[in-house]
Amino acid sequence: MRIPNFPVIDGSRNCLYVSDSYDPKEAGPGGWRFDLESGEGGLWYDRAMTFANGMALSPDKDHLYVAESFAGRVIRIPIDDNGGPEEGEPFVEELERVPDGLAFDTAGNLYISCYEPSRIYRVSPEREIHLFIDDPVAHTLCHPTNCAFRGEELFTSNLGRWHITRIEARSEGLVLP
Repeated sequence: MRIPNFPVIDGSRNCLYVSDSYDPKEAGPGGWRFDLESGEGGLWYDRAMTFANGMALSPDKDHLYVAESFAGRVIRIPIDDNGGPEEGEPFVEELERVPDGLAFDTAGNLYISCYEPSRIYRVSPEREIHLFIDDPVAHTLCHPTNCAFRGEELFTSNLGRWHITRIEARSEGLVLP
């Protein structure tokens, strides 16, 4: 592992996935997996990814979603019956610039926090992309990286100002001044 980035626990398989950003200028293998009891593990997804970053396990736990920051996309990796990866496929592409963090709400929508520009997208299970929050002056979000839910509240860490933003996610979308 060259640049470990984001962990995801899969309690149903008793394992930990870790994204490996590998290199900012070179695509490389981006997914590792470790057993939670023994600590044993290794490279899990050996296909090249372009700066693997934030991850989220699908609500049904059948797919691992990975943000490829410098490719401007999120891929979905099916997990087979033995816990191994199948070939990943693009879930959303052509996101503006740098997707970073991922989180699912209870309705199965995927939220993508983008480091640059400072915005969050909401993607429906049918892959409809909606701009959820846009902060063109990067004052409130200020380069959101990872995100997570607590009930209907979405929290983002913001690298630009070293703070956490709490957002009521049940709204239909927000645009900040």
